[in-house]
Amino acid sequence: MKKRLLSLLVAISMVLTFLPVSALTAAAEEGSSGELKIGQDCYPVLDHIPHQTVNGHDIYTGDGWTYDADENCKILTLCPNAPTSYDFFAIHTGHSITTDCNLVIGENATVTDGNFIASVTNNGTVKGGIFKGAVTNHGTIIGGRFFTSVTNELDGIIENGQFGDWASSYTVTNNGGRINGGTFKDKSSISGTSPVASGYTLTAETPSDFIDVSVNGYRNSCYIIPNQTYPASVRIVYVFDHTLPPLDVTIDSVQHMLLSDWCVSNFKIEFEDIRGVYEVTFTAPPANGSTVTISPLTRLVIDKDGYPAVAQDRDGSRANYTGDGWKFENNSLILEPTAEKSYDFNSTDLNPHRVAVNCPVAVGENASIANGIFLKEVAGNASALNGVFLNVPTGCENSAKKITVSDNGTITALKTSGDTTTLDSAAKELYVVGQPTGTLYVTLSSGKVREVQLPLTADLELQLNDPKPEPEPKPEPEPKTYTLKVVGGSFTTGERDALTSGTVPVDAEAKVTLNPDAVPEGMVFDQWAISEESLLGNPNVAYNAESFTIPANAVENGKTVTVEAQYREASIEDDGPGILGTAAIIGTAGAGAAVLGYTGYMIGTELYLNTVLPAGAAIPNNAGELALLLWEAAGTPTPAALLPADAAPVQQALAWAIENLLLAPDASAEDSVSRWEVIRSWNQMKG
Repeated sequence: MKKRLLSLLVAISMVLTFLPVSALTAAAEEGSSGELKIGQDCYPVLDHIPHQTVNGHDIYTGDGWTYDADENCKILTLCPNAPTSYDFFAIHTGHSITTDCNLVIGENATVTDGNFIASVTNNGTVKGGIFKGAVTNHGTIIGGRFFTSVTNELDGIIENGQFGDWASSYTVTNNGGRINGGTFKDKSSISGTSPVASGYTLTAETPSDFIDVSVNGYRNSCYIIPNQTYPASVRIVYVFDHTLPPLDVTIDSVQHMLLSDWCVSNFKIEFEDIRGVYEVTFTAPPANGSTVTISPLTRLVIDKDGYPAVAQDRDGSRANYTGDGWKFENNSLILEPTAEKSYDFNSTDLNPHRVAVNCPVAVGENASIANGIFLKEVAGNASALNGVFLNVPTGCENSAKKITVSDNGTITALKTSGDTTTLDSAAKELYVVGQPTGTLYVTLSSGKVREVQLPLTADLELQLNDPKPEPEPKPEPEPKTYTLKVVGGSFTTGERDALTSGTVPVDAEAKVTLNPDAVPEGMVFDQWAISEESLLGNPNVAYNAESFTIPANAVENGKTVTVEAQYREASIEDDGPGILGTAAIIGTAGAGAAVLGYTGYMIGTELYLNTVLPAGAAIPNNAGELALLLWEAAGTPTPAALLPADAAPVQQALAWAIENLLLAPDASAEDSVSRWEVIRSWNQMKG
């Protein structure tokens, strides 16, 4: 019967979905505003709501909703055109609180609250509410209570929510959807093979003298999948108006911590007098384990306030409490183990926040203190006391080492490691008894912190404002420079006089200028020979100008750069002005000669070509060789010209080089080329 009803729900909702929009709109305009209200009978109020008959069903159409009033269906469909939220408690009239018709939630609809008795199909969003009928989810569930079966379909996502209670038998069936968070009766309540995020079983043990414990409405445990975006809330109810003991947490039977330290978000304990119960609420944190057990605390733990973890009475006040070998009574900690036991109040197990003990301590005959800071009176066997004390324990007056502050200063705060404890009132002195270990950090009224290594062998005086040694000044870094030598000219940097040799800051420009008086008779200036590779091809270095500038940061720190003027016989015409553009040439004039004739001139261009051409490439002598060199360096692109299918590579290279203006339009493979023409074409191809 249930399956047939669900099938009918889906069929009717599809009929409503495919009704002509004009028909629904026209019907709505005939009546009132069409506002959705749930009446005293727990069904939609249909007065003045227009309707029409479709396939024998009376279909009412309101503002963003439709209702099939057929006795066998009674389906309310939320179908707003824009995102709309629905609080079904707020839209009820009279004293009714439930919605008894079947509900279909459209993709633009969000249900925030309500009490739903019949089945629900969700295609939108559920943020809250109580659901007592079967729920089929195609949308998103991020809250709500679900007291019967839930089916999460392929397009469904469950981010949070509470599913079932202690008495109900139910399942959440995951048919291809995703379950990323929520609270469940137990892990086995989730069936299906689709992805389910990892969670843990949370169990709360019943303290003695208490009747019962429930977790989120289940008995004493539930299964929680925590979600950071939509966090699950935990509500543990302890039934009986007795003192609630401090609560301990164990994860997979090994990790111990106070409940207040484990669930730092929204942790709260309240006593509800009418029911006689304590309610402990918090946001479920992640857990690195599969089981989390909350139990009454029996071990001694000092909380962040410097007192033993609090047991709370019904008024919210700290109550007396007895643990394993200790008790908190009349605002004092009493150590009374049945066998010999030493307490280290600096250990993370006993004192997780590493704070000073802020209550009086009585040390029984089987107990001893190994370490710690104590701000109130400590009484017991003097030989069993080790630690730092604000008040010297009785019997330790002659053996205690004293820490005092000079210059009318006071002590305002203390710690060993962990959290600092601020004193209720500033102290002038401290006492170190026995052989405590570690480092004591003492904050003075000047705001300065002094480090004291324990144990002390003698009394210690702390100066209020003793100066700290000034750190040694760091040497200024050596300036970054390079050495520049100019033969046949000079250079300047900034306002400095012209030099033929000297250092240049790497971040400064150096202007090199030819010395006309150094040009040999019968010669003219030809070009500069530069020894530094980093200047090759630099567009700012005009190798063939009588004056050029070496740019800032063009030469590395510590290098030596030689710039030498090169000359040629005046009778030799310069066939290469501008051929190299602004490229620099490495000049080797042989045996350091400063004057080059025509042969030396050719050596300069050959050395340049050997520098820039691919390794092992021969310098071309004719246009065919040059075209092949350029074409292969460019990756052998296909020329635009139509060539025979069997065209030789040199023909393809010539066509491409001419098309790209690298060779003259009438160039043929046998035409000879000069060094200058090779340099010009190569630099032009490289861009």
